[in-house]
Order: sequence, then C-alpha cells, then structure tokens
Amino acid sequence: SECRAFATMTLCNLASKRMQGSAILDAGGMQSLATMVNTTDDTNLQRAALLTLYNLSTCELSHRLFVEDNDMIRSIVASCRSRDVLCRRFALMILTNIACNEKTRAESTRGGGLQAAVLSLKDDDFSSRRLACICLANMGNNAATQSQIVVHGGLPSLVALCLMGDDDTQECA
Repeated sequence: SECRAFATMTLCNLASKRMQGSAILDAGGMQSLATMVNTTDDTNLQRAALLTLYNLSTCELSHRLFVEDNDMIRSIVASCRSRDVLCRRFALMILTNIACNEKTRAESTRGGGLQAAVLSLKDDDFSSRRLACICLANMGNNAATQSQIVVHGGLPSLVALCLMGDDDTQECA
C-alpha cells in the first residue's frame, strides 16, 4: 500500500542518522523490515526496506543484531539473488558492512553470505561485481574464509576481474 511505502521511506531517512537509527533498532524495526523484504512483491517496497537496512548497517552497534537473527541473514542473502539490480546492490552493501566488523565478520559468511558474494562476482551489473569484491575483501581477513572463497569458486572470477580492461574493476579485484 502507499501508506506502507511512505512509512518505509520515512524509516529509511530516519535510519541515516545514528540517533534515530538506534531508536528504530530499539523499536524492533529490523525484523519488520526483513519481513517486508521477504513477503512483498512490490519491488519499490523491497528496495526501500533494503536501503533502510543498509542505513542501519552503517552503525556498528547494529551488526550483532543482523547476525543474531538467522532470518535476517537469509533475507539479505536471498536479496543478493533478486531480479532487481538495486535490491542486489543494497543486499551486498549490507553484507559488506557486517563483514567489515571483526566481531561479526565470521557470521557474515554463514547462511550463504560468502556464497552470495562469490556468485555476485559474475553479476551482469558492474556495481554489483564491484560490491562483491569489496565484500569478499572484508570477509577474507582470515585464513579459513580465504580458503572458503577458493572452495566456492571465487578465485577464477577474481582473476578474470583483474584482467578486465578498466582500472576500477582491476583495482577492486
């Protein structure tokens, strides 16, 4: 509904500020947003919910909440496979933020997070490939995860991206 969309956009704007983001977390907003991502067929509503979750993920205090809820990680991972390019990008941005925190890095790879990032290396969308490289760089800060990147087939894609003709792609890979 239109009201739901405007409420989600308002939350998105509020979540961009740390103090309001904390209030959204305290009010249980993350779970409502994850449910919305999973249950709506409205792409614009999914985008708004994922962008709000991304804004929340910029706050380090939220990272633990993301990884403690298996449904949350599953929602984000599933969104990495969305038909909508913006949904895929926002989901990768969330995973990237969670993976940059050493306290939640390992959990970001579980539940399909690492596999989603590896698969995104082959995305048709340049920005999604770039985000996948950054995400894997954050995830790959320990030997176990590095070997999992190789096991899940990430190495050939990373090598191929290093050989691409543009400097931005090479630098990310």
